[in-house]
Amino acid sequence: MDEYANEELEEAYDALSDVTELRKVDVTEKLIVNRLYYACFHAARAALHTRGFDPNTHKVLSPYSAGRSSRRATHPGTMVGF
Repeated sequence: MDEYANEELEEAYDALSDVTELRKVDVTEKLIVNRLYYACFHAARAALHTRGFDPNTHKVLSPYSAGRSSRRATHPGTMVGF
């Protein structure tokens, strides 16, 4: 993996580490879900980058979910050959 992907994975692991620490203190579920979201977001950016995509925004997957509501998940089998 290249430097960009490694940095994104480091961000993902940091966000997961935050979740572990946040669960030890009294915080809202919303804050924990936020950190989980960013862990997934950064891991996805690393995966997309290693497959030749330029994941610069949250909208990088929009061409692969055309015709679908943004509130509904896209089946992983339909996205960029995952």
